[in-house]
Amino acid sequence: MINIGPRGSRLTMGLPGTGLSYTHNLSSPRPAERASPHAEIYLEPPAPPEPVRPEAEAQPRPMVGEIKSAEVASLTSPDLEGLKKLINDAAHQKALLQADLAEAVADRRRAWRKLRRREQLPLRVVMKSSIPAARAAFDEAEEEALKVAAAIMATEIKVEIELDDQAWSAWAEVRRTFDRLSQTAKFWDVTSSVAVDRFRTRSAAHETVTRTPVGLRTIIDSIVATAGGGHRFENANGGDLDIFPGFMLIRDKASSDYALIDLRDLTVETYGCRFIERETVPPDAETVGHAWHKSNKDGSPDRRFSENFQIPIALYGEIRFKTRNGVEEAYNASHCGSALAFGNAISIFQGALRRQAKSSKPAIGPAAASEGSQKDPGALLPVLPRVLGAYEVIAIPALLAGLLAYGAVSKLVRPNPTSAPVAVMSSTPGVSIVSTERPGAIPAPASSPPQAPSVPSAVAPAQMPVVAPAPVPPPATPTAIEKMLVKQTANVRASPDRSAASLKVVPTGTSVSVFEKRGSWIKIGDTAAWGWTHASLLQQP
Repeated sequence: MINIGPRGSRLTMGLPGTGLSYTHNLSSPRPAERASPHAEIYLEPPAPPEPVRPEAEAQPRPMVGEIKSAEVASLTSPDLEGLKKLINDAAHQKALLQADLAEAVADRRRAWRKLRRREQLPLRVVMKSSIPAARAAFDEAEEEALKVAAAIMATEIKVEIELDDQAWSAWAEVRRTFDRLSQTAKFWDVTSSVAVDRFRTRSAAHETVTRTPVGLRTIIDSIVATAGGGHRFENANGGDLDIFPGFMLIRDKASSDYALIDLRDLTVETYGCRFIERETVPPDAETVGHAWHKSNKDGSPDRRFSENFQIPIALYGEIRFKTRNGVEEAYNASHCGSALAFGNAISIFQGALRRQAKSSKPAIGPAAASEGSQKDPGALLPVLPRVLGAYEVIAIPALLAGLLAYGAVSKLVRPNPTSAPVAVMSSTPGVSIVSTERPGAIPAPASSPPQAPSVPSAVAPAQMPVVAPAPVPPPATPTAIEKMLVKQTANVRASPDRSAASLKVVPTGTSVSVFEKRGSWIKIGDTAAWGWTHASLLQQP
C-alpha cells in the first residue's frame, strides 16, 4: 500500500502469516549536490584480538572444523526478500549521504569557531561589524548539516511489528535475559572445533576449539527501527547477528549486503559445556572438577610424566544459532545459567510467534513509527566545541614590543669605550695613578695640586625586565564527586536532555566517576567527563 500525503509518499507492506509489516518513505530525496567534491573516508577495521585455543571435553557437537555461516546473500528467508531489498537500498543511500554529512559537519564547525572568536574579546572590539555576517554564515552551515542529517534519518526502515500481549510479554523476557547475558565476565565467539587425538596427545579433552572474545549490546543506531528494539551478537568471523522481535538481521561487513531470517526459521540451542580451562577461570564461572595435563583414557594421570599437573574444568553455557539456509554460529558464555535462560526465553518467544501466525485473530501491537514520532536530525550532529577568544592577537604583539623595549634599554645602559679608565705608572715605586682622561688629552697644569689616587670600580649595565604577556589561565579540570555503578546499559548524552546526541554507550556493571548532578541527570566519565546520563541508570557501588 502506498500512502501519498503532505509529508511525502510512504510504502507500507505486510507479510501474511508473520505478523510483520514495514513502512518506508519513498519521497526522501537526497539534498542538493554540494559545490565542493565529496571526500571519501576509509576506516580501517581494528586488528582482531589474538585467539586463544582452550580444550573442551566431549559435547554433542555435530560440526567439526570452521564454524561459520554461509554467504549473506543466501541466508534470507523467502518471505522477507521484499524487506531485504528495501534495507539494502536504504543502506546504499545512507552510505552516499555519509560523505555529505562529514563535509557539512566540518563546515558547521569552522563557521562556529569563526563566529565565537568574533563574539569574544579582543576581536569583538575591532571586528564588531563582521559579527552579523559570521552569525548568518553559521546559521546557513547549521541548516545545511540538519538537511543532510534529516536525509540520513529518512533512509531508516521503520518496521511495524504487530504482536499480541502474550508475544510482547515473551519478548520482554528475551530482553531481560539478554541484559543478564551481556553482564557475564567472558563471552566468546567459537569459530572452529577440531577433534583431538587423545592417544597421541594424552589429553583429557575430546576436541580443541578456537574462540575470540566478542561483545553483546543493545542496538541503538541501526538501519532498521522497531518498537521492541534489538540485540546484537558480535561475530568474529562474519556479520554481526542483530535479533529483533520477529526476525534476525545479518550484515555482511565486506559487501554491506543484508540478510533477514524469520525467527520461526531459526534454531537456537543452549546447553552446558565442560571446558578444560588453561587460562584464568572467569569469576562468574563454576568450576566443576579438574583434569590432568597428561591423562589416560579413563581420566587418571599418566604416571610417565613427572611434571604432570591438574587443570580446572569450568562449566560454560553454549549458544548455537542455525537455519536450513546456512546460518551456523556458536558462542560460549562464562555464566552457564545466563546462557540457558536466554535460550529458554527465545524458545518461548518463537512459540508465541508460531501460535499467533496460526490464530485467526488480527495481531495488535504498538507501531514502530508513526506520523507524530519524528526523530530530531540534530541527534546526528556532534556537540559544538568550546572556543576561546583570539588572545594570540594581543599576546604576539606584546611579546614583540617587550623584545624591542629590551633591546633599546640595553643600548642606553651600555658603557662608553672612550671613557674607560687608563692606568698611568707613577715614578714612586708601588704607586699607580688611574686616570679617566682619554689618551692624547692635554695634561693638567703642573701647579695644580696632585690628585689622590682613585680606585677603579666596575659598573655593570642595568638589566631591564622583559615585558611578557600574561598567560591565559587553562580551563579548570572537573573533579570527580563520587563513584557509581551502571546498573543498566546507559546512553551518555551531550547534554542533560533525552533528545540530546548520544556520545557513547556504557555497559552494565561499569564503574564510573560522577562529576556533576543536575536534577535527575548526572555527568559521568572516567578520568575525564564523558557526558550526561539519567540517574535511574546508576546505583551506589
